[in-house]
Amino acid sequence: MKKDLVDSFLGITSEKIEDLDDGHMKVLQIFSKHTFHRILDVGHGDGNFTMLLGKVSNAKEIYGVDCSKRAVRLAYEKGIKSFQINLDEQKLPFKECYFDVIFAGYVIEHLFDPDQFLDEVWRVLKHGGLFVLATPNLASFYNRIALLLGFQPFSTAVSLRYNIGHMIKFSLAPSYSDHIRVFTFRSLIELLKIHKFKIIKIIGSKIPSGSKPKMPDYVKLKFFIECLDSIIARFPPLSYAVIIVCSKTRNKIDKNAY
Repeated sequence: MKKDLVDSFLGITSEKIEDLDDGHMKVLQIFSKHTFHRILDVGHGDGNFTMLLGKVSNAKEIYGVDCSKRAVRLAYEKGIKSFQINLDEQKLPFKECYFDVIFAGYVIEHLFDPDQFLDEVWRVLKHGGLFVLATPNLASFYNRIALLLGFQPFSTAVSLRYNIGHMIKFSLAPSYSDHIRVFTFRSLIELLKIHKFKIIKIIGSKIPSGSKPKMPDYVKLKFFIECLDSIIARFPPLSYAVIIVCSKTRNKIDKNAY
């Protein structure tokens, strides 16, 4: 990403669990089923969600990395051991097998070289550790409809300045305007397996509130859209975004734990 745009894409998350989006809530549920000693949040933004991850998993040490200097400062003020790095150009500043769990929420789609990133995640993750990844789904129901009608998929953009070509306009500049790699459900799973991750569970998630389009103030229409989104989120191959829980292990995994 261009250096002068880094801070404009700073991830902002509420400190209150009840205000979180569907995807964040589902990630918290995953973390709450475990007790971790050392966690890493890649692309932590303001650090609010990172602190919640640490709280629900009783983490003793909370680390984070982000490309934004401002994000690192905000996270550091909260007690997160944060480092400013460019994931496309630098390796993670940690030794091998250092973390019990790594979370990367809406990060991989911003990278020029996702293979280097996944290699680094594998390197610093402990054997038996978890990798939780969230990213938009290029093959979502919404994108299929958009493409069928000749519009730009919602998870992609042709300009950093203008929101053009989409079926529905957004109230703010879309956060996906700097997406470089966008994944279908199938391609993301295939890439993770190539990098030796064991897929444990795949979860669909609804449209984040910050990415929701301008809507006419009709209660019935809004209610219909919310209901439709809730149904679609139950089917990861069609959901707006996917959350994938992986493990760095060759051992048998108890899927019932999730």
